[in-house]
Amino acid sequence: MKLIVKTLCTILSMSIAVAFVSCGNNQAAISAEKYKELLNESILLIPDSLLNEEQAALKTKLVDLVYEEVEVVDNNLVLKMSREALEQQGIPSFYYDILQYQMKETTDTMKKWVEDGTLPVEHADLDSLFRKSKEQYLNGYK
Repeated sequence: MKLIVKTLCTILSMSIAVAFVSCGNNQAAISAEKYKELLNESILLIPDSLLNEEQAALKTKLVDLVYEEVEVVDNNLVLKMSREALEQQGIPSFYYDILQYQMKETTDTMKKWVEDGTLPVEHADLDSLFRKSKEQYLNGYK
């Protein structure tokens, strides 16, 4: 059980650190193909050691934004800020689509794992997992 919880925290952390996608926002969802295209245009797949100073600052800003602007509502990850608010912080708007997509994928994957028995329902509390992930990030990842 501890391995499952640790694995889920890792997956959630990786999903969040990589970027993000929608659950319940009234924005149109993007296709998996469009997501892959946007992800390839982003800095998110570049290893930290290869990022220039500007790219590293943007990546840090994106991860910080997730922990500040994402919340869990009815066991779904939800981005609280609008595309416009993201742009006002100097973040290109296509990251909004990436965030929305990844959040939806994370939520859907958790639900699928519970439905197919891979994950016991008592370990599928996204709110708790998100809080643990945020705590880990604030206590050392950064």
